[in-house]
Amino acid sequence: MSSSPAIQLAHLSGFSPIIATSSLRHFDFLKSIGATDILDRSTPLTKSIINAITSKPITVVYDAISSAETQESGVGILAPKGKLAVVLSPVESAVKMAEKEGKDIVRVHGFKVAPPNVQLVREFWAHATGLLESGDLKVRLIPSTLEGSHIYSYIQPLRYEVLPRGLASIIDGLIKLEQSLGAQTRFSPLRDLKVVSG
Repeated sequence: MSSSPAIQLAHLSGFSPIIATSSLRHFDFLKSIGATDILDRSTPLTKSIINAITSKPITVVYDAISSAETQESGVGILAPKGKLAVVLSPVESAVKMAEKEGKDIVRVHGFKVAPPNVQLVREFWAHATGLLESGDLKVRLIPSTLEGSHIYSYIQPLRYEVLPRGLASIIDGLIKLEQSLGAQTRFSPLRDLKVVSG
């Protein structure tokens, strides 16, 4: 999961503060989806910087980059017994640092069929429609940028549009999506579409 959905889910779950690191151009967007504080990602993340923002102990850090540097920074700002969630394998230097300081590093992934995730996904989907309708959860499908990927899109929080007429709007929605993507797409989602009626 990228940091944007993580920020929204943390906000919806009642976490506070939600401190994010980003380039300057994303500050307003991250605030709009629930970040309480945003730090310039080019500034080294230290405990003193975090202490200037909050006196609360940082018990959870989500690291969407998961490089050696970001993992070590994450461990460094965690309170004792805190957890660092990484999307790539934990690096040895961060693991040693965490063990020495009584902290934990866990690798997270979004496989909905993984045993630890099945119940969580069921509970989330029971509320997904309401969260989307209320605007509390913001998602939009965008084309994959992975070279040679068979994945057409992934979820990224941004704007979305609810089309009228439910399932009857699928064809119109796909046409609109194709037109809005224009030259950015290497293939057409409508290329092999066959409509059978009657």
